[in-house]
Amino acid sequence: MTDNNTANDSSENTQDGRTHDLQASDNNNDSTNNTNVSTSYKQEYEDLIEVLKEKDKEIETLKQKTIELENEANTTNYKQEK
Repeated sequence: MTDNNTANDSSENTQDGRTHDLQASDNNNDSTNNTNVSTSYKQEYEDLIEVLKEKDKEIETLKQKTIELENEANTTNYKQEK
């Protein structure tokens, strides 16, 4: 009888050990998933920064063209007033 109980206790310990191993494996998978998500967000962030830099260049170009057109309009108005 004692041997049977000892065997059951040993079996339970083995199962508990497997349970802990599975939990550790799940934790490792969660960590990997978090790293992948973090890397994905970082890439998305970097891509958005590039888009913003391009938009800033476009804005500067449009500002410059606006100044040129305003100067041209002022020159035309000045000539018409004379």
